Amino acid sequence: MRLRRLSVLLAELQAISPMPSDEELIGLPAEGSRRLDKYVELLEAIRQETTVEFSPEVVSVLLSSLHLIESFPDEHLLYAFIQQATKSPNPGTRKWCCLLLGRRRSIDDLPFLLDRLKDEMPAVRTAALLYGIALLAEGYPLPQAIPVVAELLNDDQESVREYAREVMATLRG
Repeated sequence: MRLRRLSVLLAELQAISPMPSDEELIGLPAEGSRRLDKYVELLEAIRQETTVEFSPEVVSVLLSSLHLIESFPDEHLLYAFIQQATKSPNPGTRKWCCLLLGRRRSIDDLPFLLDRLKDEMPAVRTAALLYGIALLAEGYPLPQAIPVVAELLNDDQESVREYAREVMATLRG
């Protein structure tokens, strides 16, 4: 019974994927909101039907649906949720949150991105650097980011050190 219910839920999730194009969503803000509600409802129902943890890919289905997210009618509510999700125990979720916050390019997101520069996962630190801090630095002076990015110049991952050097150059102008 449980397996059949899970199959039905997964089929429903597949039926509403992929997301509509930008043009479709722009004309349908209420539909975009209902779609997001349906995603949340389905993911919660699937979580309740399983006893295993979701992989980062499954959890980030909601967060990686950029067209839907960016058409959400209540931007303040949505980005407050994304900011809080930067503290998720799931590294995939934290990574996608950095991407989404960086795309928004709001100085209000800086504290959340700075926190992710100290994340234990290199992929999250990289996303915070490249998709968060670097994009914010294009529009704002970020002197408070310099000491945090400077710490990453000594990161144990070469790729993180390399990205930190690039972002540091941007920060120093």
